[in-house]
This record gives sequence, C-alpha cells and structure tokens, in this order.
Amino acid sequence: MSTYNTLMADIKSGKLKQVYLFFGGDFYFAEKVLKELEQVCFSDEGMKDFNYDIFDGERTSLTSILEATLILPVFAERRLVVVKNAYWLASKRKDAKEEDDEKGDDEEAIQDDNSLAILNYLENPTLSTTLVLFVRGNVDKRKKFYKMITKEQAFLEGNDLKGQDLRIFIKDYLKEQGKEIDERGLAIIINQQQEGTQFLEKELEKLVSYAGTNQKIDQADVENILTLTIYNTIFDLTDAVGARDSAKALWLFRKMLQEGERIGFILSMLGFQLRLIIQAKELLEKNFTHQQIINSIKGSPYPIKKAIAQSRNFSINDLILALEKLLEADLFIKQGKAEPRTIFEQTIFELCS
Repeated sequence: MSTYNTLMADIKSGKLKQVYLFFGGDFYFAEKVLKELEQVCFSDEGMKDFNYDIFDGERTSLTSILEATLILPVFAERRLVVVKNAYWLASKRKDAKEEDDEKGDDEEAIQDDNSLAILNYLENPTLSTTLVLFVRGNVDKRKKFYKMITKEQAFLEGNDLKGQDLRIFIKDYLKEQGKEIDERGLAIIINQQQEGTQFLEKELEKLVSYAGTNQKIDQADVENILTLTIYNTIFDLTDAVGARDSAKALWLFRKMLQEGERIGFILSMLGFQLRLIIQAKELLEKNFTHQQIINSIKGSPYPIKKAIAQSRNFSINDLILALEKLLEADLFIKQGKAEPRTIFEQTIFELCS
C-alpha cells in the first residue's frame, strides 16, 4: 500500500519513470497507477492515438515492443507503451518447468533472450517513453532485471489484500464516501472476501448506494447487500437458462457452490424466481403497468423488477416445464437417486436444451 501511495504521489507531481513493473495476482492498484499515467501523459485525449500502444506479450514479439518504445512522441512530451501478459518475465512454477522440459529448450531459450533484451533496454531506456509491464504471477527476484527495476525504476507487487491491509482498505474506501462501518459489519465483509480487490470495490459501491444518506453502515446493511448479491447470481442463472446458455448456467451454479451456497437453496431460489416471472408475464399480458405488477405481486420490488425484465425470455409453457423439472430434481435429490450436484447439473442441461 505504501509503495502504491508513493507511486501515485510521484506520478501526480510529474516524476515519471521510464519503466514500471506490475506483477502478482491482483492488478487493482496497478490499473489505478496506469490510469494516472494516462492522465498525466495525455492531457488531451486526442494525443493517445499517436502516442499510446498496448501489446499482448503472448501475441507480440519483444522485438516489436521495444521498437515501439523507440518511436518519438507526436505533439506530446511522452509515449506510453503497455505490455499485458509479459510472461517472459514470470518465474516458472515447478509443474510448468517440467512441462517445458518435455517440450524442449526452445521456449526457455526465447525466455532467456527476452530477459536479456529487457536488461539491455533497462541499461539505456528511451527517455521520452514510459514502458509498463504487467506480469501475471510472481517474478524471480534474484534476476538482474528485477534488481535493476527496483533500484532505478518503479514496481508494484499486487496480491490479494488480507488482514490489517484489508481492514484499512475497506474503512478508508468508506471514509472517502462519507461512511463509517461497525465492527460486526466489517467482520462479515472480511470473512466473505474471496474475489479480489476489484470485486470488493464493486460490493462496497453497492453498500454505499444501499446506505443512501445514512452515514453509518451496520451489520444489517451488510447482510442485506450480501442477500442482494446472491439474488443477482440467481438472476444471472435465470438469464442464462432463458438464453439456453448451458455453459454459463453451469459456471454460475458452480460459482455459487464454491461460495458456500447449498444446492437445495439454489434450487428453491431459482424456482422462486421462475414463479415470479410467471406472475409478471401473466399480468403483462393483461396490460398491467410495471408499477401495477409490483403492487399486485407484493414483496421486495427488486426481484419483481428483474422478473418483469426476464419475462421476455420465456413463454408461459417454457416456465411451467422448467418448474416441473426443478420439482423433479428436488424429488430425485431427496430420494438419493444420484449425487445432488449431478442431478442439478443434468437439470440445467435439460432446461437449456
């Protein structure tokens, strides 16, 4: 966090480096640094067309990338060259190394050549270009290129926030929005955090929006937002079924399992939403307005509004058949005819067929 704050302060004051290395498993803060670099380098949006290149390191040769760094800026003081997936700077895992050994020495030779080329560039970087390297995973901190970057250029290691860093991030983010959170609410967020900092920020945005004008956020607010998050996944699952997208539906189902949701709960929530859609569709066919539908069905407006929007993806016959399949799946699970997960996944295939 302190490295991030230092980088941002330097960039805002115009102290730019020629090379930035971002590595690790979470690029949330690295992306913020990149956005700040863009704003400082290009005060006029039109400058980007001539002075901003983004490359995929897995698809573009390092020779082509380094050639781009040599081009002089046009109507600007600086060029920005960004490389995503600079895999040739990543340290090899043991299993990856064994796989490379089976392939031969060609890939390793390319990686060594690229490391040498980066070293040569670091010794004499183009002063009018800022080169930004994103490396997914770790880098070998014993390598000379890493030591040169940490000594003379700039770097940021991005890992999932944990412990005290996670607490500070949540409280600081909410403070910037004029909010405070109690310890119980904070504990729930920390225990639920699994998806990375970018996902966490989106959840905090929902929490701030839900709190409205209330300055203090408590445990009940957090629990309500978590419930909405579960609802949203059910909505997405329902959308996938309506689009006959079995791959996405399966992915969403498995995601919910990984997040600790029970199959019986997912089954009942999906059935609940399908029944809401039937009610909404029947009322729409009677020319009810959206507000009249919400008033007629009663209950939380949020899932009802989604049901109204989703009704166009289903016919009444489709919805009735889907509910029958869910009831059948529930019966099979209770009778122990197969593993619950297998039964539900087979039901998804049938719903999407």
